[in-house]
Amino acid sequence: RVRKNRIRVNPEDLIPELPKPSDLQPFPSIQSMVYSGHDANVVCITVEQTSQYMASGDKAGVVKIWEILTGRCFKTLEFPGSISNISWFPNASKSIITIVVENIVYIINIGLGQRQIVQQTDKYFENLNPENNDNDDEPSGEEESNTPKRKETSICHWKRVHPENDAEDWRKGIRLTIVHDFEIKQLTWHAAGEYFSTVMPQAANRSIVIHHLSRMKSQVPFKKIKNIIQYVKFHPSKAYFFVATKQTIRIYDLIKQQMTKKLSANCNEISSMAIHPGGDNIIISSMDPRVQWFDLDLSDKPYKTMRYHKKAVRCVDFHHKYPLFASSSDDGTVVICHGMVYNNLLQNALIVPVKVLKAQNVKKHTEIMQCLFHPNRPWLFAISTNTIRLFT
Repeated sequence: RVRKNRIRVNPEDLIPELPKPSDLQPFPSIQSMVYSGHDANVVCITVEQTSQYMASGDKAGVVKIWEILTGRCFKTLEFPGSISNISWFPNASKSIITIVVENIVYIINIGLGQRQIVQQTDKYFENLNPENNDNDDEPSGEEESNTPKRKETSICHWKRVHPENDAEDWRKGIRLTIVHDFEIKQLTWHAAGEYFSTVMPQAANRSIVIHHLSRMKSQVPFKKIKNIIQYVKFHPSKAYFFVATKQTIRIYDLIKQQMTKKLSANCNEISSMAIHPGGDNIIISSMDPRVQWFDLDLSDKPYKTMRYHKKAVRCVDFHHKYPLFASSSDDGTVVICHGMVYNNLLQNALIVPVKVLKAQNVKKHTEIMQCLFHPNRPWLFAISTNTIRLFT
């Protein structure tokens, strides 16, 4: 016989102590303003880099430009179809906004801000040097063979808008249109503002198109795409391109033209993705519903999986200046988390949920389709049916 000495351990003692949410302020905690004026459900929002204006688009094809601090609607534009994506130019040097309506990308000089910048933006469009974009060559990818690509039919059609021929479009500020063959699900800008990418899930091997604005040129980076593309993102500082399918995220080096890493997400279907401003951590949301944090230096598996929502998670976003990230869901809530990334590679990220936000004064249950942080302040915008809510 052997006498076994058992140590009695309280399970609660094994859980690491997390700081109190009150010690992790500032973070958005109360609803401060409601931007109302849309008749149809709002589907997308974007905030310009100077943080003075916000744009919103709805299913009826209406785009509204709001002044953030006052809630005043400065401008209303109407388009012949549902708005699927709005994106402001990634820096304040140009007064440009892109609006996606079904299969068309409208590139617009929105005409807000300093008069000098508005005039310089029009000069920029006048000096664009278009190139032949009827061939889709180059970048990269694991799904691309080493043989050069043959010329094929045009990926998409670029068109300049002239005040003489298209007076109505010109008055709206439209300067360029890019007509695609299939409906566009997503548009994302590179941080420098020279490139942007569009995603068309129904286009098979042409699901991803990268557009070069100054050369008015488009190209397909992959010859073969085996899975349906859900979401794409450019790295904030390096020449990396993140491509999310339903259950994986592939990272491509655009200079070496090869895949550098493949991440496996333990979920049914990825719905959105956000990259930490440092570039070494990403979060994804899924329909099952989960939010997963990946540390690219640690593993190709999730560092942490969060199940704070009861229904499908539609959107995730990182704050560019504060250690915050948020997730919005069909259950009508936005969960704010503190996510501190340390410079010491031996220390893992600290993730602490700090607040659950809900739209106030709502008569029935609403889904939060998108959440977006303010560029400079610890504020959050969230879509609630036909309104946008500002939490501060």
